[in-house]
Amino acid sequence: MQMSTCGALVWPASMTRPDIQYAVSMLCSFAQCAGQTHLNATIGVVAYLYNTRKHTWPRNHLRREHRHAARPHDSPRYYHESSGLHAYHDSSWGKEPYAWGGYVVMYMGGALTWKASKLKIVANSSAEAETAVASRAGKAVVAVRAILEEIKRPVAGAGATAMLGDNQAARDTMVKPGCTARTRHFERAVMLVKHIYTRDIIEPLLVPTRQMVADIFTKALDGPAFYVFRDYILNLRTNDTAHVQLQGQSSRRWRRLLLAG
Repeated sequence: MQMSTCGALVWPASMTRPDIQYAVSMLCSFAQCAGQTHLNATIGVVAYLYNTRKHTWPRNHLRREHRHAARPHDSPRYYHESSGLHAYHDSSWGKEPYAWGGYVVMYMGGALTWKASKLKIVANSSAEAETAVASRAGKAVVAVRAILEEIKRPVAGAGATAMLGDNQAARDTMVKPGCTARTRHFERAVMLVKHIYTRDIIEPLLVPTRQMVADIFTKALDGPAFYVFRDYILNLRTNDTAHVQLQGQSSRRWRRLLLAG
């Protein structure tokens, strides 16, 4: 029963309900050794889906205005020209050898593509884990931009797509040329995001950890934080608490992009 129920949950978690992606991924990792505790947790996810069955993703995704990734005075012109295309990425390094990582790409106010899974590398630092997840998010952004180009909604002319993270060291790894003694061992796949950045496809920016929307894909959050991030991703309602304030240098860089746009 555990395996069949988890299998049934994979489709909504991957296609329409990003808010259960982490829970379903975690439960599926115990499919071969599941006990009564795991079965109870799985039934809890099913009950949550039933109780929130009116939170339909497609309807809310396109009916309402897209939100700002930052406060209105921080939003550059190209953000609106691209219909709010931006991404969040995060990891939970330090709790287990293979850290959890997750990302979500937002477009027109809702989640377009997302993922929550364990990394395939044993990261030596939070910066390495965050950079690895950023590479995954970067590949998703490249794919989304290509699809939008194909369906005649191009965003290339609107500038680089904002990728929001909460790790300063990871951002420095992406934007600064060369490598250091702490980053020279990073695998080539981890450093893919640096190549995407040099092609002016993405623009890494910082947000406070408490406002990292991708936290919903890396750990079990408490109720208030979970509901705020869920509502933001599913575009359920307009709520100022779901808006993100960029930090220091990223805020200044975002304003400069407005002038460049």
